[in-house]
Amino acid sequence: MKDLADWYNKELTNASFKELINFIKWCNKIYGYHPVIVGGWAVWHYAKHAKSRDIDVIMPTNKSIHQLLLHYYKARNFKSYGFMVKQYFKEITVKNKKEKIYLDASSYERKNRLKEDPQIEMSWNLLEKNSIEWKTKNFTARVPTKEFLLVMKVKALRDRLFELKEEKIDEEIKSFLEAKVEKDENDIKQLMKTKIRQEKLEKLLKKTKFKKYFDQTIKELKINSE
Repeated sequence: MKDLADWYNKELTNASFKELINFIKWCNKIYGYHPVIVGGWAVWHYAKHAKSRDIDVIMPTNKSIHQLLLHYYKARNFKSYGFMVKQYFKEITVKNKKEKIYLDASSYERKNRLKEDPQIEMSWNLLEKNSIEWKTKNFTARVPTKEFLLVMKVKALRDRLFELKEEKIDEEIKSFLEAKVEKDENDIKQLMKTKIRQEKLEKLLKKTKFKKYFDQTIKELKINSE
């Protein structure tokens, strides 16, 4: 069974990083658009401790997802699977084996509810006031503030742990989720080592009503939040 090092091997994460940069530059050049990057690559922007394998972006509307991303998928030879909800991926060969790099997109229009408590929502609209520019000499994107990214990472961790409790789960999916959980935990710990603005964090936790779950997770991970 694969472990974290297998799921996030260097060749795969390097290929994902190249695809991420290509996507951002494509958005900049073709649409004059600065995409919002979330998930593991946003953590890497701040902490630089570990690269990611999947690319997660947030778009303004569902319509913009279809208008922009479908053109990119076609231009970059992405494949897809699924009927009602499609997932798009680029297939690469690593150590004589086919691997997939997913480029997943959501929008401000879509709900982002906590799976164990659907009354709790981490609205993507919060990115409008809780994101900053990620700019280099070659491209411009946006990422969540460290505080909002930390909240989203804890939410993602709890969602995956909830999914792992399902009685019927494919062994391959289980292995992948377990690796994701370990990666999330590492990301959270690395983010906590950066300069988190406690006042900003507390305001977000109050606004999202997520404080109870957040504090519980930080305690379980044995992280000193002071």
